Amino acid sequence: MEITGHGRSSRTDGAVKIVAVNLRREGEKISASAHLERNDRSGQGTASALATRGNHLRVAAEATLQAAAELDVEVGRMHLGAVKSAVLDGIRVVLVRLTHLDRGVERDLIGCASMKTGAWDAAAAAVLDAVGRLPARAQPHGAMPPEEEVEYEIGEDEA
Repeated sequence: MEITGHGRSSRTDGAVKIVAVNLRREGEKISASAHLERNDRSGQGTASALATRGNHLRVAAEATLQAAAELDVEVGRMHLGAVKSAVLDGIRVVLVRLTHLDRGVERDLIGCASMKTGAWDAAAAAVLDAVGRLPARAQPHGAMPPEEEVEYEIGEDEA
C-alpha cells in the first residue's frame, strides 16, 4: 500500500517546497521518502521503522529531516525528538521537537502543522516549521557566524 501526499507550496522566495511525501507499508515495516526543493536544488530523504502505532508520522518526519539536511548543512546537526499528533481547538495538528547542537549548545526547536492536507504532509511541514525556527545564519554554507564581542561605553546622563 502506498500513501502519497504532495506539496502545496508555490512560493518562489527561497522557501523550501514539499514536493512529495510517500509512505509504503510492507508487512511489519513502514518506509517513507520525502522530496523537497528550494530554488534549483532538491533534497531527498528516506526512513523506515516497524509499522507500529505512531511510527507513520515519525518516519515521514525523519525522511523530511534527512531531505532538509541535503539543502542546508546546519540541519544535519539536528536530531528528531518527539513526534505527536494532537487536537487543538478542534483542529488536528502534528507537533515535532528537533534538537540542534552547535558548539556544545543545544537548542530545542518545536514545529507544528495542521493535518488539513494530510498527516504525512503535516509531519513534513512541522519539521520544516521547526527547522525555520533556527536563528538566521549569515555565514557561507550555513555555518553559524562567529561570536563577536560588543563594547559599550556608558557615560553620565546629560540632564
